[in-house]
Amino acid sequence: MNRASEPPEKLEGVWTPRQLAELLGVSRQTVIDAINGKGAYPRPLRAQKAGQLWLVADRDAQVYLHWARTGELLPQPDAPPKLYWTTGELAAAAGVSTKTVSHAVTGWRSGKYGYPPTLPAVKFGKIWLVKDPHAREFIQDRARGGGQKGDG
Repeated sequence: MNRASEPPEKLEGVWTPRQLAELLGVSRQTVIDAINGKGAYPRPLRAQKAGQLWLVADRDAQVYLHWARTGELLPQPDAPPKLYWTTGELAAAAGVSTKTVSHAVTGWRSGKYGYPPTLPAVKFGKIWLVKDPHAREFIQDRARGGGQKGDG
């Protein structure tokens, strides 16, 4: 579990528009335009929105990087599975409040009546991201009636 206050250099399996832009020597807006289907890239660059952050799966990023460097458009890979969930997405899928998910990620209170974090997550900027396998386990646990006392 990464609980550092500084976001990691790179999330596993995904790229941010800033990382792609720095690698290509273009502006972040150029990559955002590609995501939005604007600009020179011939098709929208597939990306997942996570709070205020766009995440581009590694396979899609590699196709975009190849096109940007050579001008050759490779076939678009199959849609990647969801790699990360935001606390809001996970709460909606599990049928609980975002506070419940946040408590699972960060722990709830402290001392005698609190409990430690139970859901592995990584903080990237201002948002918490939960890897897909952990998110699915959380959803299944909630569907079975699991959870801890004091969940909000």
